[in-house]
Amino acid sequence: MRLLSWNIHKGIGGRDRRYSLDRIITCIEAENPDLICLQEVDRHVRRSQHHDQPRLLARYFRCHAVFQPTVAVADGGYGNLVLSRCVRPPRPYASRSFFRFSVPDQRLAAARRLARLTIFASARASRSSTL
Repeated sequence: MRLLSWNIHKGIGGRDRRYSLDRIITCIEAENPDLICLQEVDRHVRRSQHHDQPRLLARYFRCHAVFQPTVAVADGGYGNLVLSRCVRPPRPYASRSFFRFSVPDQRLAAARRLARLTIFASARASRSSTL
């Protein structure tokens, strides 16, 4: 099973610091992962053209998706996204849990979240895995 974990910084990056979800997609495709764990994924935020990145990425990669919002921004926000190419319908996840972390000095830290998923793997991946 191939796992990719990446903070995509809302799709803003590269040397030009411009928004381009296509660059993110190209990099992910090059790695051909079974599980894709992304952080700082935008949903309906101005800086990313109000795109619903979780939906767009899930549709592009034809993956089952679990999105965990962590920070509200205007009418949208950003968070963690897990995309899985190796799930078995109709119940792709045996369990999923979301956790919030507290930080002693909230002025210095953004919200922190953790998603724990137990995934039923298909033939592409030979066994169940827990992230």
